[in-house]
Formats: sequence, C-alpha cells, structure tokens
Amino acid sequence: MKPFEQAGTVKAEVVLAEIEAAPYWNWLNVRRLIKDSKHTASDDIILRWQDLHGAVQEQFTGLDCIDTVTAEAYPILMAAIKLWATGHEIGRVIVAKLPAGAQVPAHEDQGEYADWHDRYHWVITTNPDCTLTCQAETLHLPAGTIWRINNHDTHSAINAGDSDRIHVIIDARRADKWPQE
Repeated sequence: MKPFEQAGTVKAEVVLAEIEAAPYWNWLNVRRLIKDSKHTASDDIILRWQDLHGAVQEQFTGLDCIDTVTAEAYPILMAAIKLWATGHEIGRVIVAKLPAGAQVPAHEDQGEYADWHDRYHWVITTNPDCTLTCQAETLHLPAGTIWRINNHDTHSAINAGDSDRIHVIIDARRADKWPQE
C-alpha cells in the first residue's frame, strides 16, 4: 500500500464551527493515557471508540466501536462521516488537535484492531508547516482533503507552525484482514 492516497475532499468550515462550539478536548484521555503512547502531545475529542464498559484490553483491541456520549454534540460532523463512508463500517472517530510546535513521534499501529481497519485523516485546519510522514514520504495535507494513511508502516506528524492543526481521524473496517508479512 502507498504511504498516502487521497480519498476525497470535504469542506471543513462547517465542521470547524461545530468543533469550536463544543470543545470537549481530552474529556476521555484514552490515547494520552495508554502506556508508551505516542499521542501525548495531541488533544483529542473521542467520538467513536470501543465499548468502555468491557474489559480494559477490549477497549483497545475489540473490533466493534460505538458512538461516545460526545458524538451527539457533533451532528454535522457525524453525518458527514457517515455520508462519506457509505458502505463501510466505521470504527474509531477521533478529532485530533496537534498544537503549534508539537509532534507525534514515529510509530506503527499494530494489533488486531489495526489489522481490520484502514485509517483516514480528514484535514480540518492546518498551516504550511504541518507535515505527516509515512515511510520515507513527507506531505503537507491541505485543509478539506481526506487521505488514507498506511498506519501499519512507520508514520509521524509535526506541527512546526504557529497555529493548531486539527484532523478528524476515521477508521473504516476492511473487507479482509490486513495482509501479514
């Protein structure tokens, strides 16, 4: 799989207004609190995740995801995702803000959940100094674009600019399990 594949364009302005009107950043810190997390610099709004009532391991590895209570605060965003992802079962949905000067260190997503989902980034806000690197390719992703990212290979993000970068991360269930090497 290529490191990056553009998967669509969707206007971001209306969604940005909705995010700014209901800023539930870090109410559920699952990505920051995971042992050895690479996402400690990122602020998140978790809209879909595994059922938090189950065993702790299932909260990170189970394949089925459900809307969290905050999803109700983002009806335009959730409707846009469902429309864009027509025909796909949606996994996790995370609004991720990478503050100015922050980075997500290089890492690979592994495990049963990652093996059954493709990862998409919908760029809501950015600046010219935001980049995403996957394998040996580094790109600046423009606002309003959606990209499939090969998160099974080493990837990282840098916001070297002076404004926040916001992406909506959408996982879509694959028809077949990710090929094992």
